[in-house]
Amino acid sequence: MPPPPGRSEGYPLELVFSQDVAVSAGVAVIIICVFAAFISARKGTKRPITEALAYV
Repeated sequence: MPPPPGRSEGYPLELVFSQDVAVSAGVAVIIICVFAAFISARKGTKRPITEALAYV
């Protein structure tokens, strides 16, 4: 990495890929998306059809 302000030497940047963290993050994103879609669909089903279609 380039040196930070006020310094003349940079520092090494090491990126470590962890498959466990990647899988956990992917599963968490999918669960959050499904939950958000469920909440939105549930709100839409409780309204009359004309009112629900007003948002489209």
